[in-house]
Amino acid sequence: MKIKISNVSKFYYHNEKAEEIFSNVNLELDSNSSYAIVGSSGVGKTSLLHLIAKLDYPTTGSVSYSTKLEPSRPTFAFVFQDHNLIYELTVLENAILPLLINNKSEAKAQALAIFDKLGISDIANRKISQLSGGEKQRVAVARAIITNPYFLLADEPTSSLDTENTQNILSMLLNLCSGKGIGLVLCSHDKAVYSRTSYLIQVQDKRVQMNFQGQNSSGNFGEDGAPSGVVFKQSI
Repeated sequence: MKIKISNVSKFYYHNEKAEEIFSNVNLELDSNSSYAIVGSSGVGKTSLLHLIAKLDYPTTGSVSYSTKLEPSRPTFAFVFQDHNLIYELTVLENAILPLLINNKSEAKAQALAIFDKLGISDIANRKISQLSGGEKQRVAVARAIITNPYFLLADEPTSSLDTENTQNILSMLLNLCSGKGIGLVLCSHDKAVYSRTSYLIQVQDKRVQMNFQGQNSSGNFGEDGAPSGVVFKQSI
């Protein structure tokens, strides 16, 4: 699946005054690749992520998806910064909830197979309130992956984790998505996170630029999350 963003501009309006977030964005994202959206706070990273998923709409331009989609496969799944898990349910119940809503069979077996890859099989029957931050994020990943979406979107998925858990979660996301042919698009301020995706999407000065940085690239980046000394292949 491909996502095509064509001549997109986004404005927000306050007291009848327009505030430009970014303009003339042209990108093409493929479900066989991983992408990190970077930039300083408030530049529009989350706005771009929401436009990609059509949770919000551009002021001008269009966001379109390739037409050859499987009807039973969701276009997107999300991993939220604050997990958005249901505390009254167990780990297993949270993970299989998307499949139960869609009357999917063998939900438990699918969840346990993913739990094994994420290293959380031993906490399947615990309540969410009994988990650490890293464990909660793994459950959130499992709940998203189990639906087998074309793209997994994550907004600052490791911001509340320590260095070790950040790398663990990121490795699991990259490996699971790659193994299942799921595109990964995430927002992050953390160089240890965004340097490992195949592509870097920089939002800066109301412009959006995408650079291929290769698998597990380290790159050169500034302290504000902006890359330095790179040549962009898609310039918008």
